[in-house]
Amino acid sequence: MNSELVEEIEVLQRSVKALLERQEQHAQAQGLLVKRVRELEAECKQKDEEILSLRTQLSLDSAAASLGPDSQDSKEAKLLISQYVREIDSIIALLRM
Repeated sequence: MNSELVEEIEVLQRSVKALLERQEQHAQAQGLLVKRVRELEAECKQKDEEILSLRTQLSLDSAAASLGPDSQDSKEAKLLISQYVREIDSIIALLRM
């Protein structure tokens, strides 16, 4: 009877040790995944900023093309420029507060 209990205890000890090792491996993997998520979030933020910059540049390019010598729709360009001027004026007003 005693030998059976000793054997069961040894089996349980090995099982607990194996579980602890697996838990440590999972903790390390989780740490790596958290680090990767942070890297990806930073990359997404950078890409969002690039997209915003490219959209602004596209709008400016469209305005410049509309004002070219063979312009078909300079009215649209004037409206776009007016919109930018209003936005700039509102930002200046906010900065003066």
